[in-house]
Formats: sequence, C-alpha cells, structure tokens
Amino acid sequence: DRFLENKNIEVFGEVGEALDPELHDAMLTQKDDKKENNVVLNVFEKGYRYHDKVIRHAKVIVNKK
Repeated sequence: DRFLENKNIEVFGEVGEALDPELHDAMLTQKDDKKENNVVLNVFEKGYRYHDKVIRHAKVIVNKK
C-alpha cells in the first residue's frame, strides 16, 4: 500500500516466514509435513512496524510437526 510506504510503515506477515514471537501472534497451529517446523502457513492479519517499533503483530497459523 503506497500510503503506508509513504509513512515509512513496513507491512509484514507472509506465508513462509519463520515464526518470530516479536512479530507474530500464533493463533493456531497445523501440521504440514512438507513444510518446515515453525513456518507461517496462513495469515489472518498482516502486521505493521513503524521504524523498529511493532504497531500490530501479524496474526498467523504456524506449522507444528
């Protein structure tokens, strides 16, 4: 989103990212043997960061083998 970029707000929370408790809130876990452990499988809500401060954590589903 161009508005967010102009305000220096970084959007994060993508499928395939490694779970980072500083950035992600794991809402659910699922098991997918084809994916690595602790990898984001799905995103409920994107997260936002302004400079180095997290404004909103990304709400995600995480792989647990």
